[in-house]
Amino acid sequence: MRVLVVEDDADLRTRMWKAFADGRHEVAVAADGGEAIEKLHALRPELVVLDLVLPGIDGWSVLRSLRRLPLPPPVVLLSPASHGEAYPRASAEGVAAFMEKPFTEADLLATCERVGAFGEGGRGTARDRRGAPRRTLHVPAQVLTREQGWWTDGELVDLGPGGARVALPYPLPTVSAVRLAFDLPRGGRLNVFGRLQWRAAAGQAFAYGLSFVDLLPEEQRLIDALVEASD
Repeated sequence: MRVLVVEDDADLRTRMWKAFADGRHEVAVAADGGEAIEKLHALRPELVVLDLVLPGIDGWSVLRSLRRLPLPPPVVLLSPASHGEAYPRASAEGVAAFMEKPFTEADLLATCERVGAFGEGGRGTARDRRGAPRRTLHVPAQVLTREQGWWTDGELVDLGPGGARVALPYPLPTVSAVRLAFDLPRGGRLNVFGRLQWRAAAGQAFAYGLSFVDLLPEEQRLIDALVEASD
């Protein structure tokens, strides 16, 4: 898979290049918007990881240039947490996923797989390189922001031992930490803390990926049992 990483921070750019290269992907890098536009047309990447804040030509301008390609690739947009207000615009621009810095390379790869950029046999067949089991669910859930006391009803759609994916009818405020509450199929209710790792538009809804933090042993046991259950 051909990946173009656009990031002006040299250390982060190198770490992202290594993460994709270790996954046996063909990776090109660009340090600014002008170089990114040149490589977009020359290399025709199948996925673009694009920093929003770039010297000279910014990420929005690169995105506009990318959209003029005959077959524009999906974009994972990177932004500092202080630019969280950029998310509604990113959704309107059709960005596949939006990640706030800082993030881990593993979370970046997982996000790219979620949007279908990487897969065995081509687009749309995601594989979890980290090897953790996951279970698809459709369970009503509530998300509460820890900082602002804001909450909304949604749906838990995917669960793993270390995190979950939820679908919400409204975008969350610009926060990083949330509380996720959902009913267990055989009775009881879990109410756990999580940290947002990515967000993306999903039709008329909004999708969020979160990693669990500060789980109690009993909470981890219940989540593991739910993930492993076959019914």
